[in-house]
Amino acid sequence: MLYPIDILFKPTLKLFEQYCGPEQLKNSIERKLYSHLSVEVSDAGIVNIAEIKRTHVSDGGFQYKICVNEAYCQFLWTLCYTSIIIIDETIIRENKEPNRNIDRNKFDKACNMLEAGLSLFQKDESKRLPRGYFYDMPNPQIKNDSSVNAANNLYMIALCYVLIHEYSHFELGHLDKVDNEKEDEINADIAAYWTICNTPHNSLQTHLGCLIGLTSLFFVDETLEGDTCHPDIDVRLEQLLLTMESNGVIQMEHMYMWAVSIYKIWAYYYHLDLPLNDDSISSWKEYYELFRSYYHNPPSSRSPLT
Repeated sequence: MLYPIDILFKPTLKLFEQYCGPEQLKNSIERKLYSHLSVEVSDAGIVNIAEIKRTHVSDGGFQYKICVNEAYCQFLWTLCYTSIIIIDETIIRENKEPNRNIDRNKFDKACNMLEAGLSLFQKDESKRLPRGYFYDMPNPQIKNDSSVNAANNLYMIALCYVLIHEYSHFELGHLDKVDNEKEDEINADIAAYWTICNTPHNSLQTHLGCLIGLTSLFFVDETLEGDTCHPDIDVRLEQLLLTMESNGVIQMEHMYMWAVSIYKIWAYYYHLDLPLNDDSISSWKEYYELFRSYYHNPPSSRSPLT
């Protein structure tokens, strides 16, 4: 049994080809890019999220193959769905209808879904929910549900961002280098953004898809830290938002609102405290900067809540 997300792989691949362009992809295939995306199905949960790797072929040569983890794809869809519900219930509708109560059933179900999706990061198999569980929750195979449809569309853009990030390593020549550099990741992030957003199909949802694709990496652990080859994820987010601003995105307050919401969802899951409210804050951008500063340079006394 595959995860419910399997139903969106073909339309996502079609969107990937649309963003990159058939001629560009044909040229890349001639330069040893493997012509098919590899979805890695494993019972080990989320190990590698996505990568482009060198693989040997039957004639003794090699090709570069873009691979993505199936369990990660299910998590990513879950994040898209729960983010939509949580933001809609706690921010958007609250502003439109200040006297309206939160739909507690819908909100709690979204939080339970988030927990289920994040269980796929667990190394302990007993802590990961099985594939069948995700069919009993809102999932991409449900029809005539506006929230599911919105999550499907957001997910496909977000996954394209992740895949095009890997593809950009190929196009930017990073795979020919002996040593990987942190700057390579920033450059691949930005290249993926421009590939997706420099198209006639550019929209608010397009920018949000890139944002969700990148911030899904928040949930790998509670630190936001990178490694020897990857910058801290909050640094990468900052660069993406700056690129959006330089692109003249007119809905930047909406982008910052989503970024803050992702910070909050991440902190909620890992039981981290939140920065203290500042009454002087008057915009989502300022709110985002508060969160970024707080978690990038955490107080020495800050620790997970118990």
